[in-house]
Amino acid sequence: MKPNEDFNYYRPTIYWNDFDDVTGWLGAKITGQIHGNWRLHVKGRYGAGRRALFVHCGNGWVERDFFADGLIDEVIGTDVSPRLIEEARSKAADVGLPGKYLVADTNAFDFTKLDADWVVNHAAFHHITYIDRAVRSMARMLGPNGMLISYDYTGPHRNQYSADNWGAMCAIRAMLPTEFQGDLRYPHLDTMIATDPTEAVHSELILDVCARYFDIVEIVPLGGAIAYQILYQNRGLFDARDKAEGREWLRRIMDADEAYTAGDPRRSFFNFFVGRVKPDAFSNTAQLEAWTHQENERESLAVANQGRYAAAVQFDGWVAFFVDDPSI
Repeated sequence: MKPNEDFNYYRPTIYWNDFDDVTGWLGAKITGQIHGNWRLHVKGRYGAGRRALFVHCGNGWVERDFFADGLIDEVIGTDVSPRLIEEARSKAADVGLPGKYLVADTNAFDFTKLDADWVVNHAAFHHITYIDRAVRSMARMLGPNGMLISYDYTGPHRNQYSADNWGAMCAIRAMLPTEFQGDLRYPHLDTMIATDPTEAVHSELILDVCARYFDIVEIVPLGGAIAYQILYQNRGLFDARDKAEGREWLRRIMDADEAYTAGDPRRSFFNFFVGRVKPDAFSNTAQLEAWTHQENERESLAVANQGRYAAAVQFDGWVAFFVDDPSI
C-alpha cells in the first residue's frame, strides 16, 4: 500500500509538536533538559554512527539534522516517492552529506543488500504494512552490533482510538474555553484508507515487532494520548500559544496527558526507544516462519476486506469496533 498520488506529507497542518512548549516538553522527557536535543542525547549516550539508514526519508530533513549534529558520516535514504528522493538527494549534496538515496517500497525491499550501522526510524515504521518482514530484514542487515533508533507514533492503528481514550479526550476538550477547543473529530476510517492507507497502518505493533529482533536498551514514553488529537489543527490555541492564557491551557492539556499516560509505553501514542540487535534474533526458525505466516494471513484478509483491519462505526459520539484480526 502507498498514499494517493496527490497526497502531500508536507502540507500545512498544525500538529502537537508544532507548539514550542510541547517540543520542549518532549525534549525534556528524553534528555532531562527542557528543549533538550534528542539527537545529541543519542550521540552522548551511544556515540556517532558511520552510516545510517533512514527509512521513508521523505525530503531528507531528518538525516540532514543528524549530519549537522555530527551523528553520522554517511546516509542511505529510502522512500517510495521518486520526487521526494530526488529532493533529498539534491539537498544532501547542498550540505555535503555523502551517501545514496533509493526509491524503494519498504514492504518488499531487501534491506540485507545495504550496509549501515544504524537504522533510524523517525515516524516511518507506522507506515509499514509488512512490519515484521521489514524490521527483520533491517535487523539482518545491521548484524550483531547494529542499533535501531526510533521516534515514532505507536498508538492505535489508523488512529481508531478506544472508547475510554476518546472519552478522556472529549472530557478534557470540554474543559477548555470555546476558542481553544478546536474541532475534535474522530478520525474517519474510510477517508484515511482513500487518501493514505499507510497512515498508522500497524502502529500499535511497532513495539512488539521491534522487540522480536532488538534488545530495547532505552525507552521513553512521550505521551500524546490526550494532547495529540486535541491540538491537531487547533488554530485558536496555536494562535495563542505565546500568550499567558494560551500557555496555561496548553500546560493543563499536557498535565492531563501525562496523568492519562502515566509513563506507560502501552498508553502512550509516541515512544522514543533505542534497540540493539539480539544475538539470537534469527535462531528460532519455526518462530520466524510462524510470524511470517501470521503476517501474510493478516494482509490477505485485509485485501479481501478493502484494506480494513478493523471497522469503526461512529454514532452519537460513541464508537463501536469490529476487529477482524485478534493480533491487531
